[in-house]
Amino acid sequence: MKQLTTLLTLCLLAACCLTGCKSTKKLAEPQPVEDQYLSSKIMLTIPRHEGTITVNGTMKMKKGEIVQVSLLMPVLRTEIARLEATPYEGLALDRMNKRYLKANMSDLKQMVPQYDFAKLQKVFTDAAADESKRTLKGSDFGISKLRNAKVELYDFSSEEMKVWPTTIPSGYEQMTLTDISKILGIK
Repeated sequence: MKQLTTLLTLCLLAACCLTGCKSTKKLAEPQPVEDQYLSSKIMLTIPRHEGTITVNGTMKMKKGEIVQVSLLMPVLRTEIARLEATPYEGLALDRMNKRYLKANMSDLKQMVPQYDFAKLQKVFTDAAADESKRTLKGSDFGISKLRNAKVELYDFSSEEMKVWPTTIPSGYEQMTLTDISKILGIK
């Protein structure tokens, strides 16, 4: 019994000594880190005289570097178009007609004054954070021919991913800004 009492006394004494040894410093609260990557699925609906055309696709973004939108053919799920933007240039790749447009940002801003890489990133980031911002219209992008088109974003992810810059296949015909502005009805 005496040994048990001595052991308990020593344990209590050790506990009291250890409590006085605690640090006064506290760990900093972890700061939220903005996700570097964002992806989503896309549904593009374009009204036409004889009905509507709906295509699905994907959006991939690495913040500050690149945004890629890939549109896929219904049923076959092959890529029919790819749009790519960086802070310095834009690329539109029409896989069905084997043509492309590649232009620097200043030229694109002259054609579509509302266009800006930072604004484009913000549209996708806001849509991921707020459900009410997940449906966009063509008029939001300043394209008159597509003003009634609708873009719906869903199934977002911020998982790290590879986003490779697009290479233009040989044999594709280069379009000019004038060509694309006529096709899209941009003044």
